[in-house]
Amino acid sequence: MLVRSNDIKHIQLAIERLAPTEQDILLFFVAENTDLDLNKLIQHLNHQSITFMGGVFPGIVYHARHYSSGILVLKLPASHPPLLFPLSASNSRMEIWQPLLDKINRTFRSCIVLVDGLSPHIREFLTAVYHQLGGYSFNYFGGGAGSIRLKQQPCVFTSAGIFQDAAVMVFTPWESHIGVSHGWERLYGPIVATKTDGNTIKELNWQNAFDLYRSIVEGDCQTPFRRENFFAVAKQYPFGIYKEGEEDIVRDPIAVTEEGGLICVGDVPENTALYILRGDPEKLIAAARQAARRANDVAPLAFREVLMADCISRVLFLEKAFQQELQAVASQVHPEIPLPVKGILTLGEIASSGHLYLELFNKTIVIGQFYETDRPGAVY
Repeated sequence: MLVRSNDIKHIQLAIERLAPTEQDILLFFVAENTDLDLNKLIQHLNHQSITFMGGVFPGIVYHARHYSSGILVLKLPASHPPLLFPLSASNSRMEIWQPLLDKINRTFRSCIVLVDGLSPHIREFLTAVYHQLGGYSFNYFGGGAGSIRLKQQPCVFTSAGIFQDAAVMVFTPWESHIGVSHGWERLYGPIVATKTDGNTIKELNWQNAFDLYRSIVEGDCQTPFRRENFFAVAKQYPFGIYKEGEEDIVRDPIAVTEEGGLICVGDVPENTALYILRGDPEKLIAAARQAARRANDVAPLAFREVLMADCISRVLFLEKAFQQELQAVASQVHPEIPLPVKGILTLGEIASSGHLYLELFNKTIVIGQFYETDRPGAVY
């Protein structure tokens, strides 16, 4: 449900219409230009004894339109509170994961994950999730919260408060189908990230990363490429991490350090083979349509939610054509059930389907269709 007002009374009316039970969780996706006191909202929800989690994102999507202000409120069955994790090198310690292992069981089929999109530790967190829970064959859907201004700040929240460098996640018995695609094409490579530090590429092919990247990009765009216009040019030329048999995993360079390092959304392991990619609007829109088609494997009569995690940098690249991307996704939803596509504009996208590895993507679109099932043992 979309709430355009920041008044707690209007949010409460939306909650009453959704009528959550003790077996449900409410997801709050808040667009960053919403003038909302999150602490006040959290206090109100705690007073109502409502189970919830959420994040602040560059934008939200509802009914093939995107908004930079407003609140999207969704209800899913969960039957356990959301789990909050710090994003740090200690994520792999078993004692941190034990509360999660104690709570989940094999009746849960899907997981929603929201992270601080500007944290340098997202990938190691997702790796720990996959290694600890790989035997459960969950489908994962989610994305990075944060500001389009690329300033890190508290952006994910639960009943315990609002957090930076953190992740929140919840499991649901609803089944899901996940579609992932990006449409960016290789321009140059491979090149090797010979020196990195988390989400900063310091050297490419043993050369200063910005110097080499700039020489390649300038040769294609025919535009002077300087620190002052870095993001305006770089948004058209992301990196692709080689992935055998699949689309490259995109890494979005968002800033350059004083030393010429390239700061990306998501980490880049040292000695990774990279390609410099280039975008064409028609191919990105076609990829969005393909992602929706891949997720659209649900019986028409199943009750469901259609959720989208779409990178904010696709909005910035496509500009007015982004509306065509939203319409392309909506065109693939079953016409028998005219449910709106809802979602978040993110700083990095999270997805995995069944046996596939849990990944952080950039400049990518993820579509998830979530639906209830009559599978024996399911809990609602």
